[in-house]
Amino acid sequence: MQPTIVTLLSCLAFAFSTDIIANSTNADHALKIGVIGTSTWGGAKNNPITGIILEQSKGILRMANINATYSYGLYPRILKQMERGFIDCAILPKAPADQKIHLMISHLYDVDIIALSRKGTVIKEYHDFLHSVMTNNRVGFPNGGQYLFPKLFKDPRVKKQIIPSQQQGPLMLVRGRIDTFIGMKYSLLYGINRDKLLGKTNYPGYPIQRLEVWLQCSNKSQLAIDYQERLQGAVRTVKSLKAFQTITDKWMSFMFINH
Repeated sequence: MQPTIVTLLSCLAFAFSTDIIANSTNADHALKIGVIGTSTWGGAKNNPITGIILEQSKGILRMANINATYSYGLYPRILKQMERGFIDCAILPKAPADQKIHLMISHLYDVDIIALSRKGTVIKEYHDFLHSVMTNNRVGFPNGGQYLFPKLFKDPRVKKQIIPSQQQGPLMLVRGRIDTFIGMKYSLLYGINRDKLLGKTNYPGYPIQRLEVWLQCSNKSQLAIDYQERLQGAVRTVKSLKAFQTITDKWMSFMFINH
């Protein structure tokens, strides 16, 4: 391995294991980073923030040599905080509305969006959401997740039920509260394993789309505007080291389903 790569990997390893908090002299120049609460992407059990997105954010900020503080919230809250300029940046799925109001810094990777149903329920086409496989025609969406499957969310023939978080979707499904649930593949996989639902769902379900995940910043943040080029350069470096996937794989290593 070349010395420069070793150095970069060492920097990333330090970032992943150490909180990057601005000191008193740099407090005015620290970016405020939001971490969305979707297991295993982001969590804050007993106060410390953990998860994939936190570690990926730290890797970017460390590589950019920018101080940062971190706050945790569910997806709708993080969006509102970004729109109002209460936080500077966050790693978020790319939704159409975001492109008009956020600074789209850099594409990081893609995530798979699926429709999960109960065991024995097979969805082969859009028509199946409306008729043949549904018991009560009720589809679950995570709070703020209408962008995951806009066509289905806007369809007046479908009853929608908003579920507080993606990891709760599989359990609501198995209990018969909903007929299918729309969410990110890895988040649903987490819920399936946590609640021991391996034999009770049709995972990996029906594929809907691949959704881009971007580092996005508030267009009200002068700091984000000033740091934009440095952030873009840091993302290019982290991507070249395949560190985003390495972090994801580390957090998902306990999953026993072949995905």
